Amino acid sequence: MRAVVFLFLVAVLAVGHAGLFSSSKKPAKAITVKGKLMCGNETVEGAKIKLYAVNSRKKSDIVATTQSVSTGEFYMDGHSAERKHPDIFEPVVIVFHKCDLKSKKENYYRKFMVKPPETFVNHGRMGLKPYDIGTLNVQLEYPNETQGKEEDEE
Repeated sequence: MRAVVFLFLVAVLAVGHAGLFSSSKKPAKAITVKGKLMCGNETVEGAKIKLYAVNSRKKSDIVATTQSVSTGEFYMDGHSAERKHPDIFEPVVIVFHKCDLKSKKENYYRKFMVKPPETFVNHGRMGLKPYDIGTLNVQLEYPNETQGKEEDEE
């Protein structure tokens, strides 16, 4: 009986070592991001927040989207498991809001980018330690802020 168990274990190890049971994909990476948006002294409800796997603005690179709630807060998890190259994950958060926006066009926003530090990215499908961007007053103009439609490249 011991010989059968031993041979079974050797066979399992040999097959595993050959890679027959393992995925050829590299492990996924993940991040959790949270924060709060203010427009002066008022909370920002309905701001759109998108998490991209890389700084590209392509729809295919979006790994999570959310909106701020009535308290101005948002929380989102994103991971690279469904991507062609799950090991390439340099997340970028883009915030779309209408605070002090002069244009009244429906699909027109002020938008700016936040780059989370690499230390908040971990292996897996769920962020372990949330990156808290803090409370941001989006009434201010942020570096590289732009205005325009909420469009992603195809």
